[in-house]
Amino acid sequence: MDEKLQDLLETIVNVGGLLTSITLSIYFVARYNFKVKKAIADNGGDPYANRSQSRFLEFGVILVCLGLGIASLSALSKLGISEDDRGFLSFGILFLFGGTGLILAHLIRKRFGGQK
Repeated sequence: MDEKLQDLLETIVNVGGLLTSITLSIYFVARYNFKVKKAIADNGGDPYANRSQSRFLEFGVILVCLGLGIASLSALSKLGISEDDRGFLSFGILFLFGGTGLILAHLIRKRFGGQK
């Protein structure tokens, strides 16, 4: 009974932590965007003037790269690597593919967004 209760509490804490971090991330991003738009409007500018059509393309590139990272993780699980090594490689591969997606998104923004 004690072990089952401990597993249940561990699951509750993990899920709660995940949901809290997602909620706080969304809150701070939305708050930052609101403050930026408010500052632009206070200075007499149009906060919606430089909305880029390529932002969906950027988001898609990041998702595709993360998807490729997850696909490579599933291929990695078939190689017979030990459980400990797979844990470290999983984070490394996800960070590698996620970073590649962010770099590609930056290049797309620079190319199509009109930034110099």
